[in-house]
Amino acid sequence: MATPIPLSTVLSFEAQPDLYEPVADWTDATHYAPIKPLDDYTPQDHARLAWEILRRMPLYRLHLKELQALGIPHHFLYGRHSYLTGRHLGQVQDWERISVLGHVCNPPASPRQRTLKAYVYDKPEGGWHVVNRNMWVREYWGLEKLPAWRKAWDARWSAASLFTSPAQRVAQGVTRSAGRKSHPVVNVGANEVLLAFRLDVPVEPQLRAAKQVLEECRRQAIAVAPASSIPVSGTKGAWRPLRDPLTMESLGCTAGVLLKQLELHPLWLRVWDAWQVARQEQGTAHPRLARAEIIGRFRSDYAAILQGAAGKTLVDTLATKHQRRTKAVTLWDALEQALRPAMVPKWQARGEKYIERSAEAYRQVAALSFASG
Repeated sequence: MATPIPLSTVLSFEAQPDLYEPVADWTDATHYAPIKPLDDYTPQDHARLAWEILRRMPLYRLHLKELQALGIPHHFLYGRHSYLTGRHLGQVQDWERISVLGHVCNPPASPRQRTLKAYVYDKPEGGWHVVNRNMWVREYWGLEKLPAWRKAWDARWSAASLFTSPAQRVAQGVTRSAGRKSHPVVNVGANEVLLAFRLDVPVEPQLRAAKQVLEECRRQAIAVAPASSIPVSGTKGAWRPLRDPLTMESLGCTAGVLLKQLELHPLWLRVWDAWQVARQEQGTAHPRLARAEIIGRFRSDYAAILQGAAGKTLVDTLATKHQRRTKAVTLWDALEQALRPAMVPKWQARGEKYIERSAEAYRQVAALSFASG
């Protein structure tokens, strides 16, 4: 049996440098969103930022790489269904021949259990389920589709067309008898919780109560998050498809990432892309960056803000409230402080934190694309 290798090793630059390619030419500002106050952000702006973070994430790229290697182009396991349990077998023709290779099985399938017949042989009828890996990846990232990471933001996209809403209406109970509740049958994921709200009670107190419930559920979920390593054979040049789901939680990541200065996100996205160019050129995960060149390019690209009226716009109150600022500042102040050579390592660290070390920043920004506007 192959020796388990930690996910951090699987995702490392040394093991798979192709997961760390830049997505755009960092020297060309037109490949990135313009810098503007958060007050001017629309749901489309937040959705674009969420996509820019996601498509740079090594784990998302690995998920796509795995699906391609396994030959799983769509999210259907059989017919128009994405998952199978024991109760489906009587409804599926030739179910014995359905391949489970590469799909997400609970409990996990052994290497020899390549078909559904072999997989269910030693399992009770209600004690297993199989989920199409393509669908599992979609649900893990909260996506309606799985765009290739090389695809730039498409202006025709929207939050609703790309991401699944973090809060969705499951059902509105309709009863014929007073005092009796309906019991809708719904599927709730392992990373979801189902809450009931009343339509005859004010919204705000219910939201405050729901927040406490959600925070408690998140604490419990983090406490029991799986920390198992992923079985992989070989290293660089000998990659093979992984059998078990890969999650950021396997890295020991926790919630609570604080989003800082989102209005300046083009800076840390550009620095991250420049960092990947240096990684590829220098052949190391920790290359040297030309700080003066980067800042010189930024000052030239954002001269209109530094020198013009646009820089006098106040950074919004949302930033003041949620990013621990003690006072409102202008966009000029924020950018002037940011465009110094000593800040390059900070932008580099922020990009690494938001893109490589946690999925929390992506999930927060994706949620903002539904909450803003």
